[in-house]
Amino acid sequence: MDTRQERFDTHAHAPASHLRPPTITPPDHPLPFPRSLMAVIRNPIEGWCKAVYEEPVFLEQMPGQLLAFVTDPDAVQTVLQNSGDAFVKSDVDRRLLSPMVGEGVLTAEGKKWRWQRHTTAPLFRHGELLCYVEAMSSAAKRVVERWREAGPNSVQNVDQAMIRASFEIIADTMLPHDDGFDIALIERCMSDYLAVSTWDIAYALLHVPQWMPFPGKSRSRGAAKTMRQAMASLVEERRRSGLAYDDLLGRMMAACDPETGEPMESGQVIDNLLTFLLAGHETTATMLTWTLYLLAKAPEWQERLADEARAVAGDGDITADHVAQMGLTRQVLNEAARLYPPVPVITRLATKNVELAGHRVPAGALCVIPIFAIHRHTLLWDDPDIFDPPRFSDDLHATRARCTYMPFGAGPRICMGAAFANIEAVTILATLLRDVRLGVTEGLDPVPVARVSLRPKDGMPLEVACLGERA
Repeated sequence: MDTRQERFDTHAHAPASHLRPPTITPPDHPLPFPRSLMAVIRNPIEGWCKAVYEEPVFLEQMPGQLLAFVTDPDAVQTVLQNSGDAFVKSDVDRRLLSPMVGEGVLTAEGKKWRWQRHTTAPLFRHGELLCYVEAMSSAAKRVVERWREAGPNSVQNVDQAMIRASFEIIADTMLPHDDGFDIALIERCMSDYLAVSTWDIAYALLHVPQWMPFPGKSRSRGAAKTMRQAMASLVEERRRSGLAYDDLLGRMMAACDPETGEPMESGQVIDNLLTFLLAGHETTATMLTWTLYLLAKAPEWQERLADEARAVAGDGDITADHVAQMGLTRQVLNEAARLYPPVPVITRLATKNVELAGHRVPAGALCVIPIFAIHRHTLLWDDPDIFDPPRFSDDLHATRARCTYMPFGAGPRICMGAAFANIEAVTILATLLRDVRLGVTEGLDPVPVARVSLRPKDGMPLEVACLGERA
């Protein structure tokens, strides 16, 4: 037996109940400027001081901008759900996202947001999503096939594998291949766009004019332009064909403003296509990447989930009927999304003076909902840095306040694709674990980095041992 295979079999890891995976060690006190600015550019969550993980609200003054870190669940709910017009989308969001997604459902406000949300929401109903399980299962099997072709034991960049699988699923469900959907182009452009996204955050905090350059800006904006041109071609080809498909593109092209009766303009269709491409692949891919890493560190959980998948589905494909029966798999995915939330932070701008958890927050303050910190908050979780999937057993999870756990946000603007991502993640994970075992490569200590999603800084190379061929 070779050395790599021995590392898969020895299980020389800490028990899952004691597994403390990598995190960010917060500074004891707020960082002085410009160290705080450099933290924002390098990795925003590195600049959150210890009080953010320990207090219900923490105020921090940056040059020209007051930050209000809000972690108390009731206060978070006030900001995201119960506040009327007291909190709106911030300039941080607009600068970060608008070059790619324009004024789609992720960035729009008011009536424009409501009718776009109303138009696209039906496509994400649970019953409709279960129809996509077959495509999700097929994409997962293709991952296994590619890994098997690399040999029975290999090192694989599982983050890239999960990104590719999630793109394939979107292409096969929301945007069928016969519309000329170029997955490789999308992957490259999304990566180039997100690589320097924290510069937009830093410039927004400092109120720097949008025309000001920063390292990598031209490449990022070029990627956004390429993506928008690709989507414009797709929309034009669909219009030219005259064919009506019941997919995301077809529904948006057929939608009309309920007040004016006007259809979505092509620009709005493009905005929303890119919104769902960006949000749809990032959330699932990052959640699965971190889950696979945690399972590589906790092989006993690999075996338990593989046993569950075999007990529920045997050797057949995972189907819609199986998804709801994967209770342990959902617990592991939920715990992975707690430790490494796909959406690590949300921001809102206070438009009036408000009180949150006993703290006065003035108009103009940037309210930061630090989901990564909320999920590891000492007032909200026991041993918050420990990997412990039973936290999400039905009886325990039901007792928690709504905004204690929110990997996809909360309130009216909660990620519409959350249910899609959860069904997809269960299907892919169950499919993979019946055929492969994962191990941690030597020296791997991944650093979570906040971009639009929470990515591992240098990717996620894991050892993959493919099991014998299915009978």
